[in-house]
Amino acid sequence: MRDNKGRWLKGTSGNITGRPKDRKFTEVMIEKLNAINEDGSTSLERIADKVIKMAEKGNIQAIRDIVNRLEGTPRQSMEITRAHDQLVVEGDEDYNKLTDEEKAECITIG
Repeated sequence: MRDNKGRWLKGTSGNITGRPKDRKFTEVMIEKLNAINEDGSTSLERIADKVIKMAEKGNIQAIRDIVNRLEGTPRQSMEITRAHDQLVVEGDEDYNKLTDEEKAECITIG
């Protein structure tokens, strides 16, 4: 139902059936990757085997991907510049040593 200006009244909708229930891309990919192929393997297993073979041949990106998936991505250092002087923060542990005022100033500047 609508009011005299054509707007929907509170609690009503023009879409009686509701929002369409589309499948998310991730759900479809998981289904496809886990489907059993003719040889009894899954696409996910085939991809994992290929990445491992690439890493064994020395492919740095494949090695990095495997390590990052197993160990987690390494922390990144950050550099924060002030208006007149410079403060370099090497990593999260150094940033955590700053006072709340210094952290606030870094956030405002950078």
